[in-house]
Amino acid sequence: MKENNLQFVDAHILVYAHDRNAREKRERAISLVTTLWEKRQGVISLQILSEFFVTVTQKIQPSTSLDSVKAVMQHLSCWYVVEPNRQSIVSAMEILERHSLSYWDAMVLQSAKQANVQILWTENLSHGQTIEGIQIQNPFIT
Repeated sequence: MKENNLQFVDAHILVYAHDRNAREKRERAISLVTTLWEKRQGVISLQILSEFFVTVTQKIQPSTSLDSVKAVMQHLSCWYVVEPNRQSIVSAMEILERHSLSYWDAMVLQSAKQANVQILWTENLSHGQTIEGIQIQNPFIT
């Protein structure tokens, strides 16, 4: 199997990169996203794009304008974007059962696995843990 350096980024990381109230997390998120952009190593999924959109337009204050969100989403769409299918959902349910995860976390892992990444950047799972052959990294743990 050919090794790649692709790295999957969870929605919260992208949100922190655009949330002016996130302070230190914002700086770290921007640094990570910038590095992945420059090295062309970033991977996301349609789920991540959707979660990002809902969060920055409805959940953070002040919310981000639609025009700004459209621009960011077009930018992010240049990354490798995983598009789940019916088999992805079945595989996510199997991951959910094997690891006692939420459905949404299992879908993120399934998408990361589908993209054959080595690293998943998230704060939702345990830092340093390996799940389904993917190393979990939390960029906010020093």
